[in-house]
Amino acid sequence: MAFDNTFWAFVALIIFLLIIFYLKVPGQIVAALDKRSDAIKDELERARALREEAQALLSEYQRKQREAEKEAEDIVAEARHEAERLTEESNVALEEMIDRRTRAAEAKIAQAESQAVAEVRSHATEVAIDAAARVLGKTVTGNTADKLIDDGIAEIATNLKGPAKAAAPAAESPKPAPSKAKPAAAKAKPATAAKPAASADTDTVDDLKRISGVGPVIEKKLNALGITRFAQVAAWTPADVESFDAQLNFKGRIDREDWIAQAKKLAGLD
Repeated sequence: MAFDNTFWAFVALIIFLLIIFYLKVPGQIVAALDKRSDAIKDELERARALREEAQALLSEYQRKQREAEKEAEDIVAEARHEAERLTEESNVALEEMIDRRTRAAEAKIAQAESQAVAEVRSHATEVAIDAAARVLGKTVTGNTADKLIDDGIAEIATNLKGPAKAAAPAAESPKPAPSKAKPAAAKAKPATAAKPAASADTDTVDDLKRISGVGPVIEKKLNALGITRFAQVAAWTPADVESFDAQLNFKGRIDREDWIAQAKKLAGLD
């Protein structure tokens, strides 16, 4: 019986399969596949664990981010509220300070205005008295002149000094001037504080109008108080100056115009 190639090929295949089963090649292949499958499973488990851990970390970071954003919003809101409160308090304090300073400035302005008005009126009174005395002295003479001068001066002083006294502070209210209607003997009575300066030599009478600021009316008042010479004025003490300043209602005019230095120069004592 002749065997063809197909037969021998089939026999070789059978032998090959027997050898493979004898050597347990299919089992090794299955084992290798199982091992590979287990390895893949382990990798999948590790990947799943990593994924779950990553998701947990992501959730944690997202939670922290939300908390941080909320905390930041709370801080910004608190800062905004605090800024508004501080701004409001600053505005109130600024308004109060401006109001206080405005009231203080207005009070100072009113005080300065009142003082300036009083000084202007006082100076205007003195100028008006001097001017009236000069006019009357040139136009009228004799006893009639003296009477008109005294009456005119008294009326001018009453009309002009009345408002000035009302505007001036109480501490600066002048003492009433001696009445010009009194007899000449009463006018010649010297001041108490100026007794040393009032002991003048009645034989010598200086022209006191040469002292800047002394007019005919003031000279007449000084003569009535016993002051007739430059030497007397030059010898005045601070107490004398204060006494004459109060009696004549000068409000510091003697010191401002420096009568004592002028009198010393005119008397040849300087």
